[in-house]
Amino acid sequence: MFWVEGPSDRTYIRHWLSAVDPRLIEGVHYTIMFYGGGLISHLSADEDALDKFIQLRDLNMNMAIVIDSDKDKPRAKLKPAAQRLKDEMAEGPGVVWITKGREIENYVKPDQLHAALKQLHPKVYGKAADLGPYDHAFHFVRKGDDALYTQADKVGVAARICEADADLDILDLKDRVTELAKMNWQANGLDPRTTARGQTPPSTPRPDHPSSRVTPDRPTMLPHVRGCHRARCR
Repeated sequence: MFWVEGPSDRTYIRHWLSAVDPRLIEGVHYTIMFYGGGLISHLSADEDALDKFIQLRDLNMNMAIVIDSDKDKPRAKLKPAAQRLKDEMAEGPGVVWITKGREIENYVKPDQLHAALKQLHPKVYGKAADLGPYDHAFHFVRKGDDALYTQADKVGVAARICEADADLDILDLKDRVTELAKMNWQANGLDPRTTARGQTPPSTPRPDHPSSRVTPDRPTMLPHVRGCHRARCR
């Protein structure tokens, strides 16, 4: 089970996983859940809710959560809940993927991202704003008045980006997606040595390595958290 913030994150995760191993199919090998952008803030303010979220791992050991770091510079501190999730889930099963850059869109090449933004917002798109890994990837300068436009169509852009082949050689993207793939191989009893394309995935563990052993999954139960929605499988 993968927890992501919203629909655009789901689109990217499916696309990137397919690039590592096309055998992996949503609804067959994994499920994606939406936690909503406000959940991390809610968990930061409610210690009991954070405890219950972490305890989900006891019900489903094959669990991952993908979180935007929201860092505006390399040495910026993580949000308290994100830091605790990272620390506690690092000690056992499960994966916490905190983006290397500011948000998940920073894993897309800026020129590719802004080409999609220009196509979707031709009347208002003027030019790209700041393009660093710790800048807001979706912000651009509006045509005419040079104001910053911050309300771009994330879902539409993700769909455009994922029409092209995935480029995993950005920041730590290849390592993190491969980590999710390994979890799927273990949970579903798939041979990690050969993908559907007959290629050996990157950083594949040996079959006799402990990380390659299949861990039986338990029935998944959903937490009572405001704003969580199950992603429908397409």
